[in-house]
Amino acid sequence: MQEVPMKSYDVIIVGAGHNGMAAAVKLSKSGRKVLLLESSSKPGGMAVSNEIFKGYNTATLPHLINHLSSKVIKELDLFDHGLEIKNKIIPSISIDQNHNHVFLNGEYGSNVEGINSEDNHSWLKLRKRLFNQANLLKRFISNTPINQENISFLGKLKFIKAGLDLRLQGKEEFQEFFRMILMCVADVLEEEIESDLLSGIVSFDSTLGIRLGPRSPTSLMGLLYRFSGEFNGQQGVQIFPVGGMEQLIKSFYASVESSGVTTLFSQTVKNFIIKDGKIDGVITKEGNEYKSRIVLSSVSPILTFLELIGTKRLDTGFIRELKSLRYHGNVSKLNLALDRIPVFEGLDENQLSSRIVYAPSIEHVEKNFNPSKYQELPTDPNFELVFPNRFDQSLAPNGAAIASIIIQNTPYNLKNGWEKSREKLQNDVLSRLESFSPGIKKSILASQFLSPQDIENSFNVPGGHWHHSELQIDRMYSLRPVFKCSNYKTPLSGLYICGSGTHPGGGINGNSGINAAKQIIKDINN
Repeated sequence: MQEVPMKSYDVIIVGAGHNGMAAAVKLSKSGRKVLLLESSSKPGGMAVSNEIFKGYNTATLPHLINHLSSKVIKELDLFDHGLEIKNKIIPSISIDQNHNHVFLNGEYGSNVEGINSEDNHSWLKLRKRLFNQANLLKRFISNTPINQENISFLGKLKFIKAGLDLRLQGKEEFQEFFRMILMCVADVLEEEIESDLLSGIVSFDSTLGIRLGPRSPTSLMGLLYRFSGEFNGQQGVQIFPVGGMEQLIKSFYASVESSGVTTLFSQTVKNFIIKDGKIDGVITKEGNEYKSRIVLSSVSPILTFLELIGTKRLDTGFIRELKSLRYHGNVSKLNLALDRIPVFEGLDENQLSSRIVYAPSIEHVEKNFNPSKYQELPTDPNFELVFPNRFDQSLAPNGAAIASIIIQNTPYNLKNGWEKSREKLQNDVLSRLESFSPGIKKSILASQFLSPQDIENSFNVPGGHWHHSELQIDRMYSLRPVFKCSNYKTPLSGLYICGSGTHPGGGINGNSGINAAKQIIKDINN
């Protein structure tokens, strides 16, 4: 922790998650004196790691990178600050109850094993179309969204150019984009693909982390958002850094330190100082006061507006729109320390160095989603599993393993409450794992489980949502989090926002932080 030589700064940033750190670097490099405040004892926010058993280190929540662009890496000099990628692209495997599997390799299934030639041809054609559509979204990820305060000629030109480029792909692609954009992913897949296992994993990826099923209208947008991510020029890939998520966060923080940002940990912002209707700094729960005419909040918009500002200072219409945000999460996390490397029936040991998804069909994914509408848990949960130490052996003792499991459709509010339901959910997941890998239950040394309510309490994220609020088509781009704040500016002069709750959304990427920092620099210079 750095000593603070002053109480006044050009910019104060609330929250040292990856977006807060990215913004801090960008602003400090522009010549501003920046103070970064973090409520916990270390940086990383929801992307932190922990030791679940002696010698077993794993990411508490996210375990793979799929949205960290080369542009952000260069902007923050992450490779010069400890980020190292040795692994190839992490493949995916879709498995079912009968130990059948489909293997997706390359840039999200550029090579698929386990499907017939007709399905392979149809998939590659569909995949190309979806990637082209995702590229339209990708164009706008690194830009401030347009709203009533941010309509420039260049902004309009970008939209026009995107439309022209789409039209130049041909009449069919132009028509298909507008036909498909609001479709459910199930309809898109059933038009083209027969393989249940392939359709299952694609449906799972389209709806992971959002409260939609594969038959919900607009659920295709979740897949397009996933495909809009790139790493080193490769689209739709997932990567595991050397040292895991912990080393990734260390590289972000090393960039923060080298850029001259002052950072204070264990400092929880209690409220904002407001003077004459303008931001004038922050007060922490620890009793410290820091002055600045510009504050950037990287925490949840719900926390920022409804708690740190308070409803009395905001317009009733604005409050109503904020409260309409769907910010209750539906994803849980289970981490396991295993005393041995498991053996999966139907998979060889090398295939354990993959992302393994249990979502065997569209219907299975839809049936998993349906109970959540009634505040109930699925009976046979879909999940995503990785063994992090298969990518980096330093994360667990030799011959042992870590299982990192993301469980879908586990609503924040449950009829029976989480205290009564958490053990049952874990047992259901472990029973399914046992069917794939007999004896795996007996090899468990320790476990860590986080429901959406646990995530809320552990990371001070209202609702425990990984994206801070639903990442659906009605809350993307200029509508994220709400139209009035989509350009990272707020109704309170001098207060800005960034983070997963703003454009472009979730995933470890830093884009929101950098975009917000650019908006602040632009406003200062004007």
